[in-house]
Amino acid sequence: MMKRLDYDGKARIIQRNYRVYKLLKYIKEYARQYRELVKGCKLYEAEKIMLYRYVTSKTYKMHSIARKYISLDSRLRKRHQQEILRRINPKTRLDFDLLYDLVEKWRNDHLQCAKLRFFRPARCAENYRILEKTIEMLNVIDEKRQAVRKSYRKQKLVKFVTVNCKPILWNGYKNKLLEMDTMRNQKARELKMIYDSLMNHNVTREERIEMLTMLKKSLEMHNCVSAFHLIRLLDEELTYLAREMKGMSLGYFRERIVCKKKT
Repeated sequence: MMKRLDYDGKARIIQRNYRVYKLLKYIKEYARQYRELVKGCKLYEAEKIMLYRYVTSKTYKMHSIARKYISLDSRLRKRHQQEILRRINPKTRLDFDLLYDLVEKWRNDHLQCAKLRFFRPARCAENYRILEKTIEMLNVIDEKRQAVRKSYRKQKLVKFVTVNCKPILWNGYKNKLLEMDTMRNQKARELKMIYDSLMNHNVTREERIEMLTMLKKSLEMHNCVSAFHLIRLLDEELTYLAREMKGMSLGYFRERIVCKKKT
């Protein structure tokens, strides 16, 4: 009976199949864990990429904000430097108005301070000192204004003569560029040469006398009041140059000649 049932063989079959079952179960379990790990790694990588993008965007925004602040600071610094230069070396009407406003503020502040600090006699003396200082500052501003106005006039004159020295250009037949040198252009070049000679102070006495004599001869053909006044000024400077008067500055005569020639 025992031989016919064969329990040992069946037990061996069951044990072998059970080991296979356990092995397959372990394989499935490990495969599931592996898939979960892979999924977790993918999620981790995705989160890492998202975090990197977020940090990068934040960093870019911070850098852009920092660049904006740096550019703003540089603009403010440059503007402050320009304001200082405008106060030191004014050139436009707005610059001079700013200086006049600063002088007025300074005067009002000092008058108010003197009113609060001193009694009547000392206040009068302080007001007198403030008035003298205000007049001195206004005189300095006015001198700068006159110098700027004179330089602008000189630049305007040089620009006018330079433009008139250029020949006339136009497009002719078949769009060919034509050029014509008129008597006006030639006269303008001659006047510019004379003006440059008058403005050149680094010349010897003989060269200056020769140049003034040539200018005087060119003016003798004109019969107008301005030409007569200019000839008189030329005669005065020629007289001083001929007498070789030492220690005397001829800048006044030269400035008058140039101003008279401008008119």
